[in-house]
Amino acid sequence: MAGGTAGGTAADDQAASPVAAAAAEGVEQGLAGRLVGQRVLELGCGHALPGLVALLAGAEVHFQDYNREVVQTVTIPNVAANWAAWQFRYPSSRSSAAGRLPAGPAAGSSEETMTAVQTGEAAGSNPMARYFSGDWGALADLLEQRGLAGTYDVVLSAETIYSLSSMRSLYECIVRCLRRPSGVAYIAAKSFYFGVGGGTAGFVRLVEGEGLMQAQVAQVIDDGLSNKREILQLIFR
Repeated sequence: MAGGTAGGTAADDQAASPVAAAAAEGVEQGLAGRLVGQRVLELGCGHALPGLVALLAGAEVHFQDYNREVVQTVTIPNVAANWAAWQFRYPSSRSSAAGRLPAGPAAGSSEETMTAVQTGEAAGSNPMARYFSGDWGALADLLEQRGLAGTYDVVLSAETIYSLSSMRSLYECIVRCLRRPSGVAYIAAKSFYFGVGGGTAGFVRLVEGEGLMQAQVAQVIDDGLSNKREILQLIFR
């Protein structure tokens, strides 16, 4: 599924990043069959395309973005619209997916925490979609308080390593959130971001330099017309 919404009724499709779309396609092609019952975290989600694919594949997905307004006005409506469209287009899948897919992601209630991270949960006593806003350090602290740190089987992120200053925060959040030793992270980004210095090579150097995880290029998307895009895979040593 490439694009912002399956139904074309939520947030502006054109604002969805091509890198995020590539990440969503990568999840669909490489992970979809292995995500049932897995807990997934998408960092810097925006339109939440990669996490949305994981949700439709049967994973429990937690979505995070720094900007609370983005979560409320872009992420949640996009997830809800796509879920509704998926159920409408593929009604036969409802019975086969019973018990493992959410009853319908929604904004639900929200709460403020001392870490300035907000979460809204999907309807139901055991929500499959949850939403957080705030910076990565505060997110990791909150997840630790709630017993969620170190419980994520997969972490997804797209277009989040464009700045050198943000790379370490992202890496540290991934380390604190992933389940050890089996957890895996997939980071989709351009090879280089002109003017800000970020990119996949710099992030790989950071990860390898820390010595706790290893990073490798899992996929390269190069159409010859634009900046090369890559999906990195991070696993614990």
